[in-house]
Amino acid sequence: MASSSAALVTGTFGFSSAEIDREMNVDTAEDGKALLTLTEDGLKEDTVVLFDNDEPRDPPAVFDVKNAFKNTIHVRINIDELVITSVEDGVDFEEQAIEVDELDPGTAIKGITLDIPEDATPGDEVTGSIEIYVDESNGLRGHVMRNVSLVAEEAAKDLVRFTGEAGNVKIPVEEGVETVKLTYWGVDNGELSKQEVKITDIEGSEIQLQAEVGGNARFAAVYVTNYDRTYFHQNLELDDSGWMIDGGQGSNEETPRICDGYIDPAKNGDEC
Repeated sequence: MASSSAALVTGTFGFSSAEIDREMNVDTAEDGKALLTLTEDGLKEDTVVLFDNDEPRDPPAVFDVKNAFKNTIHVRINIDELVITSVEDGVDFEEQAIEVDELDPGTAIKGITLDIPEDATPGDEVTGSIEIYVDESNGLRGHVMRNVSLVAEEAAKDLVRFTGEAGNVKIPVEEGVETVKLTYWGVDNGELSKQEVKITDIEGSEIQLQAEVGGNARFAAVYVTNYDRTYFHQNLELDDSGWMIDGGQGSNEETPRICDGYIDPAKNGDEC
């Protein structure tokens, strides 16, 4: 996966005033924020630049659209699969469309920011299309299409792990979070015990709870108030003899046993 960055590539498109409904080709380059320049001077080369069609990148994707025609143009931008999250300078936009009736010469639609829909599965690659239609007063009509692939980020709330011989719990935190409230349950000799804690002055991207080295107690579950989720140890089981963690002390894999909301295993078991 590409490294996380909104700094993409520079793109320049040209429309020839002598042609109608011209389909523009696109090539790739490596530079800062993507820029689409609409010009009546024609193409300097056979291809022009915007996003890299081949390599997926971390969201967001950001680009500008600049009018380099001599006249005012009408611009419509359609997005498929991805969503527009913001545009600079108060330009009105819909989730998958922008329409500017009059884009004056030398001006630009700046900071068009594309991201993955909220319902995308973390880790999935989503390929969206960018289609740009232009009408100019002398009858010129142009159409540009480009694909860009983004990879859905795995949220911190999906990455809680139970690991280590001492029964550690590792809890990623969002950037800028300084306080986390937790309720955790330990299991010892078949019994569960509950403890509430508040962790402050957090630095870094992860906090860790650690059971006493050499002791019998293990972390069975943890409720993270910040995420409003309860996480259960991968191997936590309840049988006739009580609660137990069988088959190892966890792993470096994220626990798949997650429930929305506060679930007290002592009262409700380990089912959501």
